[in-house]
Amino acid sequence: PAAGKTPSVGVFRERVGDSDYLLAFVTPPAVEQAQQKPLPREVIFVIDNSGSMGGVSIIQAKASLIYALGRLQPNDRFNVIRFDHTMDVLFPGAVPADRENVGRATAFVGALQAIGGTEMVPAMRAALSDDGGDANYVRQVVFLTDGAIGNEQQLFETINALRGRSRIFMVG
Repeated sequence: PAAGKTPSVGVFRERVGDSDYLLAFVTPPAVEQAQQKPLPREVIFVIDNSGSMGGVSIIQAKASLIYALGRLQPNDRFNVIRFDHTMDVLFPGAVPADRENVGRATAFVGALQAIGGTEMVPAMRAALSDDGGDANYVRQVVFLTDGAIGNEQQLFETINALRGRSRIFMVG
């Protein structure tokens, strides 16, 4: 395959007897495209601090989020949402990833404790709420959760209705 401006992806499946065989390939973009400076990001981090996250789960989720906050670039924007049976949004909107804002977010995440029930839909709605923003930013929504939920269909419907330009990543 010839390299183009964007990566190409293919998945092939073949069934032989009782076995399925898969082949996946990714062709990276042309070298000149790959060497371009990446677009700045608008990252909305959503962390589950419900009771089911107790113990190792909340420790790992907090450590992962603090690590991700430290990896933001100065031209990125971000926000943090935490949820259990309630929800808090750290900033009124996405803020620049400067030292002060990242420090405030790190303290916010560090103080989280695993308590309460799990109600992900309001947090999902808040995270996917997007005014259209700046097209020069790649919008990413990162959920850190143990996935202990019972209303998957409602969540899929919410994502389908509100996803817009957001790229959604679930980290468990």
